[in-house]
Amino acid sequence: MDSITSSNTVRGLVAGTIVAAAMILGGPAGQAEAHTGVTSTSANSRMLRVFFAAPIRRGTLRARNASGAIVSKGRGGRDPRNINALRVGLRNLRGGYYRATWSIVGLDGHHQSGTVRFRVR
Repeated sequence: MDSITSSNTVRGLVAGTIVAAAMILGGPAGQAEAHTGVTSTSANSRMLRVFFAAPIRRGTLRARNASGAIVSKGRGGRDPRNINALRVGLRNLRGGYYRATWSIVGLDGHHQSGTVRFRVR
């Protein structure tokens, strides 16, 4: 019986070590740094900024009105004053709601894209 108990103990230790290694190497902490999300936007009639939760390497930002026409000037890019933000010039917009599409490359090399709705007052 001692050899059976001893064998079960070794199997338990090996299984526990494998589970612990999997949690350390591929668990939630490793996944949390893979992506960043939009935290806020700031817009007026001439400029749109989209802020992210983490620094970004580069990106683009384009704004459209309700009919889908592009209302931004160019493709935008990372804000030179804030590495957590994209910015793009706007074509002197009237007050209302607009939609912007963004695409970024995070510091870790992950590509992300999405849309955000913003308001000009």
